Amino acid sequence: MLSPTNFKFTFSQIANADFGLAVNASTYTNYVDGKSDGTIAGIRLEVVLPSNRYEKISVKLPGQNHPLSPESFKENGSTYKVTFSPDFEGKFYKTSSGEYALSCKATTFTLEK
Repeated sequence: MLSPTNFKFTFSQIANADFGLAVNASTYTNYVDGKSDGTIAGIRLEVVLPSNRYEKISVKLPGQNHPLSPESFKENGSTYKVTFSPDFEGKFYKTSSGEYALSCKATTFTLEK
């Protein structure tokens, strides 16, 4: 049976473009047995998609050596044009309430001018 959870999407399929606008970043931690162990695992980048009705997605990026960090957004109104590595993957999953939500991840991203 076909289900939205069976499909994987590239960044350009989700964004209708090759770039997005990073508007915020936060860290995320490792989870062991359903509980955070407090170790920072990477950053979560919030990205606005101008070519897709300005929808906003969140992209998890493992590690800590990225061109942007949460501190990069200290100034109000800071935005950065970004593109993602070819391994970007977007997948829908079913929440506990039965609705579908989008989960996105990539290994790296690039700041564009």
